[in-house]
Amino acid sequence: GFNTYALQWILFTTPLVTLFLSTLGIVFAFLRGFKEKEKTALLVLFWLVVPIARVTMPNAGIYGGVRQIMEFVPAMAILAGIGARYIVTLLQGSIVLYKKQLNNKTIQQLSPKTTLLALQVLSILMFVPITLKLISIHPNENVYFNPLIGGLRGAKERNLPDWGTTLGSVNKQGVDWLNVYAEPDAKLTLIKGFTSNIPRTMLREDINFYDKYYSGNKMRGEYLMEVIDYRWNEDILEEKRKYLQTLKPLFEVKVDDTTILTIWKNDEKHSGKK
Repeated sequence: GFNTYALQWILFTTPLVTLFLSTLGIVFAFLRGFKEKEKTALLVLFWLVVPIARVTMPNAGIYGGVRQIMEFVPAMAILAGIGARYIVTLLQGSIVLYKKQLNNKTIQQLSPKTTLLALQVLSILMFVPITLKLISIHPNENVYFNPLIGGLRGAKERNLPDWGTTLGSVNKQGVDWLNVYAEPDAKLTLIKGFTSNIPRTMLREDINFYDKYYSGNKMRGEYLMEVIDYRWNEDILEEKRKYLQTLKPLFEVKVDDTTILTIWKNDEKHSGKK
């Protein structure tokens, strides 16, 4: 009866380096946290556990990722810092202890302070790969999934609940594309959303945006747009869903080769019908 939704999201959306260091921080809290000078680590661990535990208990409800319990994030970050300090201290002690046994003159000449500084810099450099990854998927950082599940593509293939959840932020990219490429006086409608999903001020003034422009087989040339995420098409009428499959996507936003927004144009030119 326990709800593992939040645990899965934290496991699969937290960068691996943060998972590794925060796990070390948790280990440190258990090993050293009962000492008077280190009790703060136990407090931070408690801070991490409580928000997650309250949505993991039987009959607890949570949806749309872990945005409803974001108070766990600072605690995890602090634990990652504690874990980084812990491993740096352990490595420094090991290097100092066994420095003479290491057959490397450079290492043998390092002072304890220099060794500590080098390890601290190395711990910071561990975050370079995830930083580059997030830069590469900007502005879609909110659909990041780590390699444990194979990125966003792996989350989709495993049908992880709420994969691809962007809370509508990806609509901005679709609107930006339409503002540049849509012909004058174009019509736009969302497949299942409403006009309230997109502020009218974001659209070019001549683009007509209305819930009821969908023309189906009449092909009146309107643009159709929708966010593609977990079970996105289940609430769409079957007839409409099947019709969409006959249209060729005109524009797509992709992350990890996975589509998170599609724009179609409902006309003969972009129809896949033979």
